[in-house]
Amino acid sequence: MKFTLLKRFACVAGASSLIAGTMFLTTGTAHASESGSPSGVTCAVTLETQFSPGLTFTEQSTTLSFDARYRTCVSDDPTLTSGTRTASSTVVRSCNSLAGTSSGTYTISWNNGQSSTINYSRSATYVAGQAVQVDTGIVASGEFSGRNYLYETVGPQPNLLRCATPGGVTSLTSVGTVIIL
Repeated sequence: MKFTLLKRFACVAGASSLIAGTMFLTTGTAHASESGSPSGVTCAVTLETQFSPGLTFTEQSTTLSFDARYRTCVSDDPTLTSGTRTASSTVVRSCNSLAGTSSGTYTISWNNGQSSTINYSRSATYVAGQAVQVDTGIVASGEFSGRNYLYETVGPQPNLLRCATPGGVTSLTSVGTVIIL
């Protein structure tokens, strides 16, 4: 009985710490920098990735189309509430070759007409059946220029049964958070 109560207390304490940490991160971005420019933003992210043709176990040339939606943004810039990022590229991939590292540049278009161009380094791994993507970098230009950038998403890894079919896996959805400080 005592062990069960202790486990419940530990779970509640852990959840409270997580909520407090999240509140710190989101409220921490809600203060203007000394220069008066926006100091940062935190948003929830949904990333839709399309593959054409679909991914199978055989490596092949495929077009990846990305559609990232940044929503419920918290910022000291009251005009910023959401953003988008779309891109596509043709690469050689299979269901077994999505994890790895890369780097590059992409631009987030904010709902207030501003944009942020990000120079990033990416690490994509599989952890316990989940695809985990982490981008870190710096805002090279635009709104939040010079600020640090962190983007994390988690979603299911490709369905192995679909990978074995001729059509393969044609889409993946992941969710996460972006923080610019």
